[in-house]
Amino acid sequence: MKKLNMIPLGGLGEIGKNSTIWEYDGQIVVVDAGLKFPGEEELGIDYLIPDFSYLKGKKVSGIILTHGHEDHVGALSYLLKVVKAPVYGTTLTLGLAEHRLKEHGIDADLMILNPDEKYNFGPFSFEFAQVNHSVPGGVGFALTTPQGLIVHSGDFKIDNSPVDGQYTDLTKFTEWGKRGVLLFTSDSTNADEAGYVKSERTVREALDNVFSGFKGLIVVTTFASNVQRISQVLDIAQIHGRKVVVDGKSMVITVETARRLGYLRSQSDIFISMEEANRFPRHKLVVLTTGSQGEPMSVLSRLANGEYKKIQLGKDDMVVISADPIPGNERTVNRIINTLMWRGVEVVHSDTHGVHTSGHAKQEELKLLLSLVKPNYFIPVHGEERHLVYHAKLASDYFVPSKRVILLKNGDMVEFYEGKVRVIKTINLDAIYVDGLGVGDLKEVVLKERSVLAREGVVIVGLHLTGDEKYFIKPPEIKALGLLYEKGSEVIISELRDHIKAYIQREGLDKRKLERSIEQFFSRKLKRQPYVVVLSFN
Repeated sequence: MKKLNMIPLGGLGEIGKNSTIWEYDGQIVVVDAGLKFPGEEELGIDYLIPDFSYLKGKKVSGIILTHGHEDHVGALSYLLKVVKAPVYGTTLTLGLAEHRLKEHGIDADLMILNPDEKYNFGPFSFEFAQVNHSVPGGVGFALTTPQGLIVHSGDFKIDNSPVDGQYTDLTKFTEWGKRGVLLFTSDSTNADEAGYVKSERTVREALDNVFSGFKGLIVVTTFASNVQRISQVLDIAQIHGRKVVVDGKSMVITVETARRLGYLRSQSDIFISMEEANRFPRHKLVVLTTGSQGEPMSVLSRLANGEYKKIQLGKDDMVVISADPIPGNERTVNRIINTLMWRGVEVVHSDTHGVHTSGHAKQEELKLLLSLVKPNYFIPVHGEERHLVYHAKLASDYFVPSKRVILLKNGDMVEFYEGKVRVIKTINLDAIYVDGLGVGDLKEVVLKERSVLAREGVVIVGLHLTGDEKYFIKPPEIKALGLLYEKGSEVIISELRDHIKAYIQREGLDKRKLERSIEQFFSRKLKRQPYVVVLSFN
């Protein structure tokens, strides 16, 4: 009997970039192909995607998408540039993914997945279970392989009163557990939080209270893919007699897709364009838009900075941030809140009014699913390092012997053979940055250079020398950006010119060594280390 391998390409030790390879006898199924939004240290990056290079030249039988969030479907177009395979997902999942594919001009073979059916891909047999999450159409799955039964939770929570009627199918997880599960992999995003996640219905009540009696313009921002939340905002706006303007590219796409597929049932006359909004009093309007994570170019960010030409916010208006910051975005979101409040805008967020609840299970829900699945081995997935460690401890404390709880890193190859599960090697995965039209051509060194530019500034030195590079035709030209204020810096600039002249007379012109010498000059003078560029004209 041949060995089964699992390779996570992303989603471990991070929030985003979820993608996992399952391989047996030369045949592969890929589960999810997500992107990750950049942190503050990844300056200027649009997003990051998994390194799919392992798949080049391999036979991929199918691609399965567990739900429509960007961290699970956002890199699908890049995956399909590496492999050709049919893509399976529920109706809304494929609808949301399809927009990304069209942007990249990719014509994919999209297959609607029915959670009540089985799907065979060579040696793999997949069964699916509906799960409740912050977007409809989410699934977990059981994967039957020659080496045993694998179960994956998908992104889930257990909501006993879901607004969309989509419960997590605990019956199926129970049935799988009774069949004997070799390995269970489960969502770890909230594994460090005790208790249960609040029902989405509690958010409805909070939003209704916020809307009641408010007499100004209301701006609501949430994750563009949170269809449940969008549905609730539309319903409450309608109850309070407000028209809704939808703005922000990703929000517009989600609303259009969800309406077309029947996931948003609000009456069509509730929607108006931004141009039509000018004909309505402000207390009759809601703007539903992007920017809950403080994205610099989002509508909310531009509203906060007074740079949004269509609408200006003032002291009689309100902004509702119906989302929690993704780890790493806290400072950016707080900066926007401060800016809005300084302008006199009332700001409502989950910490003050309970206008958000997570789509990911907390500890008691994670324990419940573990108790139903009863796995022989357990691997926590989908989370930062602390989330994975908390989830591992939760499993080993109650359900699985600690020696059978495995913590993985992206690129670890897990082997399944004769009832044993072990890591056999680690595949080197590159950080793949999408930066404008560039994909994967941006390296860590460039990000470090950007970081230096942002922290320390740049010094550009222009040298006009004779042909033999011994004499100056005119004094060195020096431009210090982000380092020195022009007024009052004449003395340092004069000293630097003298330093450059003396260096060249002593050492000759070696641009790299001169650049290092100038860096040392600023380190001595200002305790700063700017990025230095020397240009020679002769």
